[in-house]
Amino acid sequence: MRLLPIAALAATVARLSSSTASAQNPALAAVDRYVRQEIRRERVPGVSVAIVRKGKVVLARGYGYANLELHAPATDSTVYQSGSLP
Repeated sequence: MRLLPIAALAATVARLSSSTASAQNPALAAVDRYVRQEIRRERVPGVSVAIVRKGKVVLARGYGYANLELHAPATDSTVYQSGSLP
């Protein structure tokens, strides 16, 4: 099982504040770019990401597919089946 290298996000996530949930936030845009790059590089079909800062969700998003056969998109609340990892 492979996990995205979350440690590389630490500096970016540290710049997030609970009042910057806007998609216009450069730090959130950097996280978005990083996740998209990693899922392409690692050939991950889908992943859900959440970042919580001081008890508030600042980013919750799904990337790729929750189900490849059905082309069902991943969301921030996707429940992945066990054993569905490559």
